[in-house]
Amino acid sequence: MMKKKIASAFVILSVLELIVLIFIGGSIIHTIIQPDTFTGIISLPLAACFLSLWMFFSKQKLEERIVAMQICFITACLTLGPLVCLWLVTTG
Repeated sequence: MMKKKIASAFVILSVLELIVLIFIGGSIIHTIIQPDTFTGIISLPLAACFLSLWMFFSKQKLEERIVAMQICFITACLTLGPLVCLWLVTTG
């Protein structure tokens, strides 16, 4: 039950981050970052959303290692997107 709550929270966070990155990226694309770079940045929350949905529907228990690795990877994907975007804006 707790695993489904965690996965649901990650799905919501990844969708919100995707929306924010699209709005921010739409204003800085072609001036600071290239469209290919923007596509790479957008793929991070999409990967997090996919893994969150996979974790939600999987039959694994929260105590298993694979679930812990999924949580760590989802957190890394959700953290890396805005950090890369911020780095590109500040150095560009």
